[in-house]
Formats: sequence, C-alpha cells, structure tokens
Amino acid sequence: MATTGVPIITAPGIPADASRPLPSRDPLLAGVANSGVRFLADLAFPWCYPGGEPANRPAAGAPGNGAVVRDIAEQANASVAFSGGTIAYAGGGFDLSNAQVSSTLQAGIVLPASILADISTAFGGKAQRFLFAMYLKLPLLADWAAGNLSIAGDKIFSSAPSLIAVNEAGGGTLNLRRQSGAGTADSLTLTPNVGDYGTVVQLAVWRSDTGIGLRLRSPNGTLLQAAAVGADNNQAFGTNTMTLGYCTAFTGGLGGAVTTLPALRLRIYRAFMENLARSGRDPVAVLDADYTRQQARALFS
Repeated sequence: MATTGVPIITAPGIPADASRPLPSRDPLLAGVANSGVRFLADLAFPWCYPGGEPANRPAAGAPGNGAVVRDIAEQANASVAFSGGTIAYAGGGFDLSNAQVSSTLQAGIVLPASILADISTAFGGKAQRFLFAMYLKLPLLADWAAGNLSIAGDKIFSSAPSLIAVNEAGGGTLNLRRQSGAGTADSLTLTPNVGDYGTVVQLAVWRSDTGIGLRLRSPNGTLLQAAAVGADNNQAFGTNTMTLGYCTAFTGGLGGAVTTLPALRLRIYRAFMENLARSGRDPVAVLDADYTRQQARALFS
C-alpha cells in the first residue's frame, strides 16, 4: 500500500516531539523556568570537575590556580583561586585545609560575575530575589574562627557594594549579612548542632517575596533563622564576583600576613545560585528536594 505525505526522519536520542523539554544534567535543573538556576557546580560530577570528554578526562585531583569548574547550568564557568599553599581534592570536593590566605587574598572557587549581574537586574518587575546553597564539611569547633570569617560571599557591606557574606562567627556560630544600603545590612545568626561540626551539611541563604532565610540542614536536623524581606539594596553590586571558600568580605582579624588558616579546615562539594524572580520556585522546597537527592548519592565525605 502506498504511503502519502513527507516521511519524518529522526536520529537516535532526538525526540520526535519537539515540545518535550531538553534533558538536564542534574535534577535541580529539571523544569526550571526562565533559566532560573544561574550557576550549579558539583565537584563529585566529573563533567563539572575535572571536566573534559570522557575518553580523555583525567582523574579528579588537586586543582591548580585558575582551574575551571564547569557550570552544570551552562551559563558561565567558575575558576579556582588561591594565594599560596594547596587545595586538595578529597571526599568528592575541594579541601581548603592547606590553602594560604590573607586579608586581601582569597582561596576557593570564584563564581562568574554574570551571576550577581543577573540577580541585581529586575525580572518580571522584581530584583534581588535569590537562593544560594552549598554543601560543605564544617570545621571542627576547635578550628572555628574567633571572629567573622567569610566562607562565601562577595565584599564587606560596610565599605563596598555587596550582596551577601556568609561567615564563621564567634562562639561557633554561622552568620549572614545581606547588605540593605550603604554601610548597613540585615544580619541573621544560627548555632549549629553539636554534631554538625566536622560534618557534611547543606548551608543556604535566600531572599524571596516572603522573607530572608539562613538555614543549615544535616543528619542532625534543620536549623533556620528568618527575617522580613526588607527593601532592595540600592548599592551597585552587580559587577561583583562571589567566592566559595575564603573571600575578602570578613577576614577574621587576619591582618595582612599570608597564612594557612586552621579555621579553613572545611571542604566544599556542591553549590548553586538561583534567581527566584526568574524561576518562581519556593526556596525551601528546592532545598529539601536537593538535600534528599544528595543524601541518596552519598558521594560527599
């Protein structure tokens, strides 16, 4: 029997239904509207680090200065930076125990400037709505910084435009500063459970339509501090870069000397930044779903 019409030729792996969504390399990205996730790194995922095609991909090892950390969301890649010493690859992440830092030098993963540029720009009539999360091993309490020492963030709010700084703070606490204007910031502080020190945790901060949050989740439970959403920051932080690890926001009283910091005995495994104005997602729902997936993977130690 003769056929009519034009035959449709498809190649393996290409869906005949063009309306179907493209596959995602990570479940966090699945179905996210408007390219809402602006950066995602997972150091236990070889495509992200050390990168390269499977046929010639090297084994994951200690990163050199400038080593590329590929963005799984495919917006813009990050890079490794440290002023001396070494960053080791261990337990599925970067170990900063032997990285050297000073009050003017950093150590860790420097995210692309495009992230804060996007967060600072209005989308759908809203700006500065974001979710930032990272999985890390906290230092032991004995290695905790005595003063504010930033482990993620861009700049110090008191002297420069800034989005956020997440800090080790006195007494074994974690602190968030979210700049709200020139020299002023919202501040939230929580105290980890005793069992969280030296443990792999999910640490997150957000600013949504309903408020600001600082949250820590681990096998020991979930801790949350929250505040009102507040006003948009009127400072121009959109050209800043964020650093995961040690950044020069709060320096813990280092002075200018280059040193190896016992308080930096932490490991970084996975991190992402989402523009909530773009995605429209509930930050707590996103965090809980991702935490469940990472617990099932059991790749971070």
